[in-house]
Amino acid sequence: MSANLSQNPTETSRIYWQERAFVPLLTAADILGLSRASVYALEAEDRLTFARLAGRTLVCVESLKALINAAEPWVASDRGKEARAARVAACASDEA
Repeated sequence: MSANLSQNPTETSRIYWQERAFVPLLTAADILGLSRASVYALEAEDRLTFARLAGRTLVCVESLKALINAAEPWVASDRGKEARAARVAACASDEA
């Protein structure tokens, strides 16, 4: 028996998602922190692979891992700084 399973065979939920072949679409959305619609969009962009089994839409875990591993590091943008400068300029012109 896998080390991630308890001795009770009914407790199969203890299999980590990374060790499964597929996960339900909502589980994939939860793992990614995205909406269900965003997960469908990722599949439409060929960034995730879906499978149909017993009438359920499942996400291939290998494609989910690949997507996570391809994530770019977050870098702060200057958008907020530019927006604040525009508001300050607008307020200054209103006062003049």
